[in-house]
Amino acid sequence: MGSAATAYALSYSICQLVHGPLGDRAGAYRVVAWAACLSALATAACALATSFTGLVLLRLGAGAVAGAIGPLTLAWVSTSCSPEERPVALARMSAAAILGTAAGQAGGGVIGGLFGWPAVFVALSALFAGSGVALMLIARQRPQVLFAGLQRDLSSDASPLLLVRRRGILRVLAAVGVQGFALALSLTYVGALLHERLQIGPAHAGLIVSFYGLGGIAFVLLAPRLIGLCRASGRAGIGGATLGGGFVALALAHAQWSAVAALLAIGFGFLMLHNVLQVMAAHMAPDALSTSLSLFAAASCLSQAIGAAAGGYLYDRAGSAAVCLLSAALLTTLGVAIAIMIRREPPTTPGA
Repeated sequence: MGSAATAYALSYSICQLVHGPLGDRAGAYRVVAWAACLSALATAACALATSFTGLVLLRLGAGAVAGAIGPLTLAWVSTSCSPEERPVALARMSAAAILGTAAGQAGGGVIGGLFGWPAVFVALSALFAGSGVALMLIARQRPQVLFAGLQRDLSSDASPLLLVRRRGILRVLAAVGVQGFALALSLTYVGALLHERLQIGPAHAGLIVSFYGLGGIAFVLLAPRLIGLCRASGRAGIGGATLGGGFVALALAHAQWSAVAALLAIGFGFLMLHNVLQVMAAHMAPDALSTSLSLFAAASCLSQAIGAAAGGYLYDRAGSAAVCLLSAALLTTLGVAIAIMIRREPPTTPGA
């Protein structure tokens, strides 16, 4: 099934070049609603695949349409709340994504085990369909949601290939790329690390890994107070340091409680640092918000895929501790670099 997952991620990333401009021209909300409905059809088709090659091709199509949902939801949320509310709103959106991913992994395992893999796609299709219908019903009751983030007069340099030439955008994309690479480098193989160190099975390891998500939820619960007390540059530095400390602790962990503590710190630090990057991304191209945030999503997704591949190579040759320490060094340095970048060129956002 690895090829099917790779096909999905590849089309998800490449099609951001289409989804972003489409969101700017048609409105992010409208594109997300239609993408959810089309994803329902594409996912249902996967359940009918009669060969592995057919499944890979269908997942390629599913990734192409589903890729619009995440970044354009981010664009819509960014334009639908005030600058003061934006950091907390984006943190809550990230928490919803974390919970959804965790629930999907758990639910997929249960449904697949009981009814077979086609049933997983049927269930996903039903969820996509329900979301799409709900979004359309909301739009009928509140038509104003369709116009949030709609760019009626796009500038001549708002295409994806021209946007990446802007220095500020390139730096944010590079930052989220380093973050995604460094995180996937080690986090992808936490289950293998726990099995190697603690001799525990996959189910037990999966339970421990879930504390990564709980760390992210802890940040969301504390986000309003933290954002009020600490400026963006400070949150970037603290987030990077917390991530670095978490990976150092994971490199040294030889007991379940220490692995749990490390994963809580990693989840908390990741969401703190990523929240700063999300807010920066929401302000890097106001004249082409959906396009710029689609580039942000593509950079994050591709860098994680590269990081996972590099992590597997290094894990086999240098060991789990060395890979975790490399992630720690990269993420701590990234947090400091982002903090310095914000202080030199502070964004025009509250709390920066």
